[in-house]
Amino acid sequence: GDSQTQSFPNARHQRLNQKGASHIHTYALEFCETQGHFCWRPHLRDHMFTIKVRSHQREELVEFTDEVAAKLKESGAESGIVVLYVQHTTAGLTVNENADPDVPRDMLHALRTLIPQHGMGFRHGEENSDAHIKASLTGPSVTIPFADGKLLLGRWQGIFLCEFDGARERKVIMMIR
Repeated sequence: GDSQTQSFPNARHQRLNQKGASHIHTYALEFCETQGHFCWRPHLRDHMFTIKVRSHQREELVEFTDEVAAKLKESGAESGIVVLYVQHTTAGLTVNENADPDVPRDMLHALRTLIPQHGMGFRHGEENSDAHIKASLTGPSVTIPFADGKLLLGRWQGIFLCEFDGARERKVIMMIR
């Protein structure tokens, strides 16, 4: 061939497009025989987006599977993984059943029963220690594989923001690899 490629993981560049989506481009240093020197060539592999998810209650599971699928389609990526990460200490993420609304209600009921907002002697002055604990239990991230540009979720699975200190707007970082 006319070029040899070696990727350098620290050769990264981030830019924002008009829709506010951040795309991370990895560059590879290639020797271009036609030009007689090394040059940097972009490899459009990684994409990063910010998804805003709005809750309307103090505790609520908000499904946002469709938004994730739309960003995946926008990226043009065919296969890999989607990593979602919530940037807040009183909210988490989960993948669970989205067909029956009783499932999210039951999950919240169980968490409220285990960790009530009041009456446990929490010392944190904002009166939301329960929200911090629940967020730690659910975790800040989920990973979902995809193929042929589609999320490989099970038939009844959806992606949920677990809100424990709402109502408010939350930011979820979406990395496509």
